[in-house]
Amino acid sequence: MMKTKKSPRKAVLAQLGVSIAMLCSQASAETAYFSFVSTSGVRVAPHEFVFAVDDSATIAKLRDVVVNAGDILPLNQRIIGRIATDRVDYNAEWPFHLIPSTVRLTLGNDTETCDATPFMIEDNLQLVGHDFLPNAIWCPWSMRLVREVAAPR
Repeated sequence: MMKTKKSPRKAVLAQLGVSIAMLCSQASAETAYFSFVSTSGVRVAPHEFVFAVDDSATIAKLRDVVVNAGDILPLNQRIIGRIATDRVDYNAEWPFHLIPSTVRLTLGNDTETCDATPFMIEDNLQLVGHDFLPNAIWCPWSMRLVREVAAPR
């Protein structure tokens, strides 16, 4: 029976590939938390809506807005995502949340059928995904990005 000997170069390349894959999965696993309020509401609690984002490109864009644009998203960009009708620890005041993996910035050409305030959603929670906010997609046009929020402990 003939044994094959692995070359040191192949072993190093294999290990490098595993390391890169681990780094990529760790980089994409970051979750950041942000909040917004109604443009007609108070600046923070009790009407603050906290949402989680785990897409690194969206996180970077939202951080840039919070740091450099004074919480105003450019007119051609809006937050969009899919609603889950249950509470999460980081947004306990509301009986629903945005699913972190679905949160993105859109170019603002979405239809009015996805626009609603958190109060409207709370009042019509049983209709989300049907006649109200079809497919549970929410694009809160009337909300203002306020800040990045510390991760829950």
